[in-house]
Amino acid sequence: MRKASFTLPFQLTILALLTCFVGYGAIAADENKGDKEEAQVNYLFGNLKCPVTGERVDDEVFAEYADKDNDVYGRVYMCCPGCEKKVEANLEKLYHSLYRTDKKTGEEKKPLDLKNENCPISGKPVAEGQSI
Repeated sequence: MRKASFTLPFQLTILALLTCFVGYGAIAADENKGDKEEAQVNYLFGNLKCPVTGERVDDEVFAEYADKDNDVYGRVYMCCPGCEKKVEANLEKLYHSLYRTDKKTGEEKKPLDLKNENCPISGKPVAEGQSI
């Protein structure tokens, strides 16, 4: 019996074709990658409009509010770093108006204690002193 052997020119042709297909796939993947990044959606919990300009906020531009005595922490988001000075000057007032004011009555809401009495997965009571 005779062994099937491929000649060198045939092998090089196959290699060249495979390289073209792989290269084209990589180029197409890079072109589509840019489209996906633009379509990416970030979900933001907090104020969606800048308290200074009223424009949509950038989720990477914010001022952090901390009331350590009452264990209350939060972020006030802004549209751009240019609004930072105005927000910092009125941070406590802005935080309370954005997060701690009842929209219907206009009165301040008390901070909620979000400790779970039962485990959200098993439903069993949480042992005292155990928390994440």
